[in-house]
Amino acid sequence: MSILVVDDSSFARFQVREELQSEYSVLEASDGASCLEVLKTQPVKLVTLDIEMSGMDGFEVCHKIRTHSDQRDCQISNVPIIFVTSKDDLNERLKGYDVGGSDFFSKPFPKGMLLHRVNEILNPQTKYRDMSILVVEDDLITQRLMAEALSSLGVRLEFASHGREALDFVARPKNSYDLILTDQNMPIMDGIEMCKRIRKGFGLANLPIMFVCGESELDLTLNIFKAGATSLHRKPFIREDLLANVKAHLNNKLVEKRLKQVNEQLAELADVKSQFLANMSHEIRTPINGILGLTQFTLEEEIDESHRGNLELVHSSAEHLLDVVNDILDLSKLESGKFLASSLPFHLKDCVQRVFSQIEAGCNEKSLEFVLSFPAKCPGMVLGDERMLRQILFNLLGNAAKFTPECGVVHLYIECNKEEEGSQIELTFSIADSGIGISDQMMSAIFDPFRQADETHSRQFGGTGLGLAITSEFVNLLGGKIWVDSKVGIGSSFHFAVPFEVYHESESELEAPRNEASLEPLGALHILLAEDNKVNQKLALKVLEKAGHRVVVVSDGQEAVKQYTQEKFDLILMDIQMPALNGIEATKEIRKLEEADSASIPIVALTAHAMVGDKEKYLSSGMDGYVSKPFKKKQLFAEMARVLSKESFSS
Repeated sequence: MSILVVDDSSFARFQVREELQSEYSVLEASDGASCLEVLKTQPVKLVTLDIEMSGMDGFEVCHKIRTHSDQRDCQISNVPIIFVTSKDDLNERLKGYDVGGSDFFSKPFPKGMLLHRVNEILNPQTKYRDMSILVVEDDLITQRLMAEALSSLGVRLEFASHGREALDFVARPKNSYDLILTDQNMPIMDGIEMCKRIRKGFGLANLPIMFVCGESELDLTLNIFKAGATSLHRKPFIREDLLANVKAHLNNKLVEKRLKQVNEQLAELADVKSQFLANMSHEIRTPINGILGLTQFTLEEEIDESHRGNLELVHSSAEHLLDVVNDILDLSKLESGKFLASSLPFHLKDCVQRVFSQIEAGCNEKSLEFVLSFPAKCPGMVLGDERMLRQILFNLLGNAAKFTPECGVVHLYIECNKEEEGSQIELTFSIADSGIGISDQMMSAIFDPFRQADETHSRQFGGTGLGLAITSEFVNLLGGKIWVDSKVGIGSSFHFAVPFEVYHESESELEAPRNEASLEPLGALHILLAEDNKVNQKLALKVLEKAGHRVVVVSDGQEAVKQYTQEKFDLILMDIQMPALNGIEATKEIRKLEEADSASIPIVALTAHAMVGDKEKYLSSGMDGYVSKPFKKKQLFAEMARVLSKESFSS
């Protein structure tokens, strides 16, 4: 039994495939035309369909499926369609149902929920299998008729002969009912009295109670609903009418249960994942900071050349480890929707050239030929997200260099398509190599997370397999598209096209922020360094003292507060995760002390916490600046200069 997953994002297709492939065979299509072709050639039981796609959108595709012209084949036009999309609001849902959609699912979805819904649609008899109904009826013939009708739902049924027995069932700790069907006139205790006691005595205000009785007097009907009944069904009942009423109650209960489960799962998963990633980021970045910093510091000194080679290898290995950590964190941010594309002016040629030169410099030993081709009319500055573009180029050029053997060629060429009117342009970047190529079998999964172009090469070339997945998502966030051409043994060409807007102001406007990174604090400063890690203490001390500053080092937040009260400092560099008092708590204590004498010392967070929102959290707690570990000297000095300049100006 096959399910067709239609989405132009390879990462989104991967998520749905991972959800469904344990129970179903999964086919994939990246656009509407491919979807229709698959439906014509292969049997499909259900389609999951994205809305926003190039060419035909999801609504058009759904309409074409429903109006399939071949009347001899009803399978295509009647196939269930679930819209799985991030574009989910009331108007979209109404439009989706209007063109023939069966259901809507919002991205991202909790694990297990999409599979559950697919099972409900394809195997309706399993929908209510985990639900239970208590039937309270003293007439044995009516009991039997109700049992025959309700058994088709697959629910668990229990029977009580009067209200007292029903209360005993409800009171049992292990019993949990999703619906009670009850008669009114029964021995020992009637339905109204039983209903009142369930509502008041047991506090089960949300348990559906449906009366199935023959009485029709107005006063009795009012008393039934006053007692807490959810609905009233008349005897003698028609089987289909009773089932329809029961299903309505059970469906409401299912929705209630699912919402509760989803909220609990989302809250738990979000907390666990956030805490894990925060801890992982901190615990790995802290030692990397020491390794990178101390090796770089030593490489700047006069050392034996044999030792220099070893240290350069150590430094390179640490940078690679940092890249792996950053890839994992980037993927997590993408999954949670926390990555947003910015639109700021930057030098296009300079951005591309710096990435290209960095990759080229790292491949000297392989003797690769690197070729960079810019268009004749290339805009000097554009509006867009420089960081994302830089990461896309870094990933694609890095892959091209990695998978190309010695003396091969890596070629980056750029084409510029400008609209006749306005300043909008589309830049197409193509990265061609003479590497190992990609097999046809792997082409469909090339942008999936944790996959490499050829699994047999994974040990030889290494890598997490996250680079292309992140690259694909970044291109999507920039409003572009990405594709690949490849032949095994000949090479690959990765292409991506993204829109930019030409920035017409003078290039001098960008010089100030670019030069800001090279600023160092003026004069010798008296600095308080709060850091509990011995290696990072030593590194920061060397960097600061070499720049001419006097530094006092403390190992926790409590000592930092105490030292602040005993000496006058120009600046505090504050780690976050420390014993006694952490960095945030220590900062708040210092700010309280400052209120007495109206003073304010600049405090910069110097921390391995680098998750989305960390910087904002620390600044809102009273800190003035933020530098993440592993840090570079220019980055640290620029932030110190910025907060000191701000302090001087405010004074």
